[in-house]
Amino acid sequence: MSIKIIYSVALVWVLSTANALGGILVEVGDASISEGGTGYVDVLISSDSSSALGDWYFKAEITSTSAGLTFADPQTSIDGESNYVFFGASAFYDSSAVSPFTELNAGDSHASSSVTLSSSKKLLSRLFLTHTDPGSSVGNTFNIALGTVDSTDSGFSSHQDPTIGSYYASSDVTLTAGTVTIVAAAVPEPTSISAFILVGATLGFRRRKRSR
Repeated sequence: MSIKIIYSVALVWVLSTANALGGILVEVGDASISEGGTGYVDVLISSDSSSALGDWYFKAEITSTSAGLTFADPQTSIDGESNYVFFGASAFYDSSAVSPFTELNAGDSHASSSVTLSSSKKLLSRLFLTHTDPGSSVGNTFNIALGTVDSTDSGFSSHQDPTIGSYYASSDVTLTAGTVTIVAAAVPEPTSISAFILVGATLGFRRRKRSR
């Protein structure tokens, strides 16, 4: 057997192994949140190689040159969402912010074995946020990323199957950060303001009439 044939066979084996084990894509979505308001960003997971997912864990961090955006405490469970990756088979979904609430830990495990990921994006987590610095922050942006909490931590880890214990290498996972933009709070339309004034005046008139 020639060296070229041996090399070709080896290359095919390496590529097929990589496709079987890797190719996980985890992305944080973008969002706009009103000044002094609340909102959320979704973390989605998919795979370009039919990867199996038995459990997952990640650290998330908010970074910006501005202050005022934090992870809500407590967070809300989303394991009942029909698009959740372990929908109907969640073992312990948990998501909790860490003081001063610009960091968050989240994770879950399949209740029995694993699911097979596809190119169709599934909901991995939902990060609930609170903006606490109204007044001069319209246009400020905040980066929400996995893997920036600790330089020694990949930020995301997962097993192919929790009963097997095989971790995906960080090179098998592509992480994409999201951006949150602060926008002006909605102002009531003039017609709405007029309606409020009219209702208030009517109630005031009735009270005065009754008091006579």
